[in-house]
Amino acid sequence: MRKLCSFTASTILFLGCGGKAIVDPPRDDPAGAGGDGGSTPTVVCGNARAVHDDFTAPDPFFWLGLSESQSVAGQLSIPVEPDDTTRVQARWSVTLDAAGAVVKLAARGSQADASFSLQTSGGDGVEIFTAVDELVTSVIKSGTSTAITAVPFEEEQQRWWWIRREGDHVIWSASPNGADWVELHDTVYDVPSEGLFVTFEARPRFAGQGMGFVRFDDLNTVSAPWCPAHQLSDTFVELDPARWRQQQTSAGVEFGAAGFRVIFSGAVGNARGSLTTRTAFDLRGSSVSIAAPVVADNGEASLRIGDTQGTKLGLSRTMTTMSVQHEASPFAVELDPDAAWWRIRERNGLVIYEVAGKSGDWKELWSGPTAVDLSAVEVVLEGKTDQVEKGGEIVFPSYNLAPP
Repeated sequence: MRKLCSFTASTILFLGCGGKAIVDPPRDDPAGAGGDGGSTPTVVCGNARAVHDDFTAPDPFFWLGLSESQSVAGQLSIPVEPDDTTRVQARWSVTLDAAGAVVKLAARGSQADASFSLQTSGGDGVEIFTAVDELVTSVIKSGTSTAITAVPFEEEQQRWWWIRREGDHVIWSASPNGADWVELHDTVYDVPSEGLFVTFEARPRFAGQGMGFVRFDDLNTVSAPWCPAHQLSDTFVELDPARWRQQQTSAGVEFGAAGFRVIFSGAVGNARGSLTTRTAFDLRGSSVSIAAPVVADNGEASLRIGDTQGTKLGLSRTMTTMSVQHEASPFAVELDPDAAWWRIRERNGLVIYEVAGKSGDWKELWSGPTAVDLSAVEVVLEGKTDQVEKGGEIVFPSYNLAPP
């Protein structure tokens, strides 16, 4: 193990005792990333620091698996089950960079082990966990964890854990106080740099014993913002599973030169297909747009934005109608059959719903204030029908490629 130099809240970039540059933003740096020590810190968005929580009141919409866990004394308490792992995972994915992710292991029961990881939906990533009386660093491939190093676990000296990536190096560190760090391991590992989900697990220390709990606290006290909503664009030639989550019910889904297609073919009833962003975005001062969908006469296409409370903002149309959904029930607006683009944006506290022709001249359909937290929203593209037996399809040609 290598002892790293301690730092104060004014330190942004410092050299470890071995001479290697270590980046950990000070606790009063809202950007979640360091600068060059003398300039304004560089704002890094959408990295692991964007997921942050003091666990005073964990959000069950954001933390998947939270129904089996609870907040105890302002900490995330995860119960241990016999011969099983209990998992709590963030809803939205992040990137792993030099800022990394930091968390405090507040406590663990005498028959419990704790794990903290960043991993993709396919089970690739990096992890740090306790195993009886050892602290283990590991890599995860297709859901299987392979230990790299193990050191004696000294709970008071290794209460804080930090996983970060510098170039192609993944680095694990531990600290007694979140300020004085000791490097546990540094390895070259081809871990995905995006599409990673912050994940907590509680495991039985011994087979057949399921008593106890693990508790985590103060996840990423130095936070980062989510990226502006306009930064992600796509032509849907193929599905990017690190960026989109695909769902379908009684409908086919295809990708290609025409874009994202929802194809209706089946018996009587409903059908739908959708893409949802795997990560969150910040709509404040930004926008989301799509090329106007091609809509079958029995279908409905929509562009929606949702927050952690499930509140929706959106635009949708059928062959003959156009509507806006602004928090509550949808309401009709003027249908422009020649509209080539749709857009939802925020300016000066107002959410603005717009369409534009091929020339790019934007026309407002409706605008109004909202109580939705626009700093963290997901985006959904959906095609649906309640007459699947009629066949047809809905096509989304592109995302966020509209004219300014």
